[in-house]
Amino acid sequence: MMLMGIDGQPEVLSETLSNNAERNFTVGAVDRISQVLRGEISAIEAYEHVLVHFAAERNIHKLEEIKDQHEEAAHFWTQILSNSGFEAERHSGPWGQVVRTFVDTATFFGDTSSLRALHAGETHGLSEYYEMLADSTVPSGLKDKVRSVFIPAQEQHIALLDAWKAPPQLEA
Repeated sequence: MMLMGIDGQPEVLSETLSNNAERNFTVGAVDRISQVLRGEISAIEAYEHVLVHFAAERNIHKLEEIKDQHEEAAHFWTQILSNSGFEAERHSGPWGQVVRTFVDTATFFGDTSSLRALHAGETHGLSEYYEMLADSTVPSGLKDKVRSVFIPAQEQHIALLDAWKAPPQLEA
């Protein structure tokens, strides 16, 4: 599953910002982008960890697709920073350790808890993207990408996890 734009078409994330002014980031923008990148790296780590636990599941490919989308997003944010002359995060940092502990604990308590942990992470990621939209230091071109690609992707991830963790409906 590729990241899709709001028009339903596959989104090319390798594009660079067209406006040179938008490549000159303020410290605030770099901090915000780095925060989002750490979140994407944390998501990748969480999905990798949970995928081991769910390896025998029939619909495991859905979790793999979500992880792949987080990898695409992390690559996009890494390229944005690198192309602008900044060093991109390579690790999730302290937040990643919190996520790993949360996922480990959830995995211990079973499948439903693991899915809830992933759901909580996706919800947090969605809020980070909304915070990015509200941040005046983030260039409008990046906000457009967040609005058209990353927020819809997060919402799709949440919907997939909701559908997966929903109890099966009994037929009358």
